[in-house]
Amino acid sequence: RPIKHFATSLIDCDLGKYSQQVLDDLTVKEIKIKSDSGASYLMKIRPYRTANNVIDGLTITFEDITQQAILNMALQDSEHLYREIFELSSNSIFLVDAVSGKIIEANNISHDLLGYNRLELVNRNFNDVFVIENNTNGIDILRKISANNKESIDISYKSKEGEINKVILQVKTIILSNNPVIICSWKTTESYS
Repeated sequence: RPIKHFATSLIDCDLGKYSQQVLDDLTVKEIKIKSDSGASYLMKIRPYRTANNVIDGLTITFEDITQQAILNMALQDSEHLYREIFELSSNSIFLVDAVSGKIIEANNISHDLLGYNRLELVNRNFNDVFVIENNTNGIDILRKISANNKESIDISYKSKEGEINKVILQVKTIILSNNPVIICSWKTTESYS
């Protein structure tokens, strides 16, 4: 019986078109679809081969991925909310890799205060931006502060133009993808040349 004759509750799913593509290409096709009840499915269409290796139709399977779709939407919403809060903050915020000391993310106000664009700032080392007295490794200072549950330190940063500004740097270490990351947040307190 032709597949076009089957009635479905699938939204915007042209089974006839997808089936013909699989028969023409002899490849498996995977499509995420929704039903009119709101459920989400992963539809897989593959050529049906007989024991004699002759194509004799199609097999179509549906995997219910509704929970996964709900979780993905919640994750996207969470990421969007994080990004908005991160960018709207009146504080400069860096995320620093706690092992290498590389800046892995910075919000817009950080770019504005430091004079670097995003590409110039990301992957720059913490020590390239913050003025560390006695040639102390800045990332070591951040690790000690965080390890001792101390929340802030007085420190200076140097803008791209060479202006030095004193700040109170607040730090917190978190784990992202099993890697320690230090969140650094500050507001400028004064500047001098």
